[in-house]
Amino acid sequence: PWINAQSSGKLDVRFARPGWILGPDSWFRFFYRDHFLRSGKVPLYGDGNQLMSIIHLEDCANQIIKLAEKGQKNQNLNVFSGAPVSQKYFAEMLASHLNAEVESIPVTKLQKEFGQTVTEALTTSIPMTTSHQELCKSDSFRYPDDESMIRSALSFFENKQSVLSKTP
Repeated sequence: PWINAQSSGKLDVRFARPGWILGPDSWFRFFYRDHFLRSGKVPLYGDGNQLMSIIHLEDCANQIIKLAEKGQKNQNLNVFSGAPVSQKYFAEMLASHLNAEVESIPVTKLQKEFGQTVTEALTTSIPMTTSHQELCKSDSFRYPDDESMIRSALSFFENKQSVLSKTP
């Protein structure tokens, strides 16, 4: 119904399509932080050549707010920060900050442990771009580069508490 309302112009519907969000209760926690805490190694899923468009949780929230407040009617926005990086680059950068090794996780092991959907999500290359540079200026990001995002994300390894309260 939302897509129909947007395409017909009946409602001002705006879609934000985030890339890989670095946050304490995200894919990052489950597939990187938790794996590292269990094994002492940083995982590399598949061949590592897949591209990831990453963004820090705080910058993601700010981009969504900008879309709501300053976006055009019925505008869609891909939400990411900086150029896409390979998963291999991401894993190696994370491992270097943790003084850890990178552990290769083959696709067959991913499929067996997590199923096809997760395997495709972790091994598919999805580099993002935007036609709306006015909403995505790098000077508006609190974490404008890979290094600053990784340094902040490392605090998620130390602070195990979620930003969201648990439901009863």
